[in-house]
Amino acid sequence: MKVLGIVDTMTSGAAILVDGKIEAAVSEERMIRKKMALGFPEKSIDEVLDLSGVSVAELDCIAVATNREVFYYPAREWTGWF
Repeated sequence: MKVLGIVDTMTSGAAILVDGKIEAAVSEERMIRKKMALGFPEKSIDEVLDLSGVSVAELDCIAVATNREVFYYPAREWTGWF
């Protein structure tokens, strides 16, 4: 089973799991160079798909973790308590 996991919290990112094993995981802040990026991890998704060699058509499901009902797009730097 091939799963794309995405999270949009204050450290958004994406991961690909193949048969329960993490094949790739990337934090969005590393891709857009904004500390503690939150929002839709578009660049992280592209990167984990590329790193793992998994195509969108091969995905069995997508798991989403969020504490909001809508993703911020594009992802942005969190300007909280720092």
